[in-house]
Amino acid sequence: MKITSLILAGIAGLGIAVAAVAVPKEMKPFVPVSQAISAKGYAEPGSNNAGKNDDLSTPSWSQCESVTSMELECYEKPCSAPDSDCAPGSSCSCDDVLMKINKRQAPSAALIAAIGNASYVFGWELAGAATSQAQLRYACANIVALGHGKWAAVGLISGYITAAICAASAAGPNPEEAAKQIIPYYTNIFITQILNSFLPGQGDTTIWLCQHLQADLLDGMGFQGQHVRDVVCAAAGFSTTPASEDPAPVVDPGDRGSIVSDASHLYAYELASSATSTAQLTSMCQNFGKGFGTTDLARVGLVAPEVASVICGLSAPLSVADAQAFVTEWSTQIYIIQLKAAGNADGWLMYLYANLYAPAMDAVGLDGGLVKGALCGYTKA
Repeated sequence: MKITSLILAGIAGLGIAVAAVAVPKEMKPFVPVSQAISAKGYAEPGSNNAGKNDDLSTPSWSQCESVTSMELECYEKPCSAPDSDCAPGSSCSCDDVLMKINKRQAPSAALIAAIGNASYVFGWELAGAATSQAQLRYACANIVALGHGKWAAVGLISGYITAAICAASAAGPNPEEAAKQIIPYYTNIFITQILNSFLPGQGDTTIWLCQHLQADLLDGMGFQGQHVRDVVCAAAGFSTTPASEDPAPVVDPGDRGSIVSDASHLYAYELASSATSTAQLTSMCQNFGKGFGTTDLARVGLVAPEVASVICGLSAPLSVADAQAFVTEWSTQIYIIQLKAAGNADGWLMYLYANLYAPAMDAVGLDGGLVKGALCGYTKA
């Protein structure tokens, strides 16, 4: 997730002490937040807006180029940013739209939801990889010390990491239970991201997602697939979730494997980010498997050799900026595969590429330009 000093300052401004958040009495996933799209009353079934994108209109191949520049993001477009100063029917430049988006990020409720759920995921991954109840009890009481206070700086919420570990400490290590506990948090990260990946006001896109997301494909990526569709369709204004309009899906095991590999890299960089010295990092590498290490990572859903490779490949502690960059990169890589694999409609990738909005994705902790570039590449494959 892209966690900047501005975002961290914004969290503090909202009264959330990220280094010492009180452990919740009940552990519940953060509610997925769609701040960019206000769907109420927009797409009730039978309205003029419902089903507007059935034709899956796509841009021409010539438009899918130069995505690493801002050229495609900054063309003039119909004015649709909330509270826009532009006259209705006129065009807003990229700067106008960005100004309106950035004005609402201090940070956004959507970003807080994504950070909170990601913190629970990391906490359960740590808990599932523990080798003894004593380890869990120590970590429950000393999470800030265990992370050397650096996880909050990277953008994780120590209190929610603690909540997962303390819940696991009551019965001792149980990687299968940890893997099960991760699913709703993992699901809600995706929901928050996908509901906040488009230009504010694009309710048609939410309708289209409702119609073409495939629950079975989402299940194959480790999500609660029907829950994703239910939330997205509710955001689009549907009172009940319609059946998908597309052919029966076939889950690609390669997509699931890519996500597991990327998630292993993300976990590794989150874990390694806690080291404050070269000696600590070297010890973490040498003792990997004896602490929060390899013993049960596979049963949690991660690839232990890939985690070890990252940690042992670092020659010096990560700076906060570098750790943030790695967390952003691997969170984004996970999301790219999830988007690619979440639907099988004709024109799925080209529609996403044409409508995804990089600044909106940036605002929920992703690298929006990287997502756009990858989707462009997939359309050419």
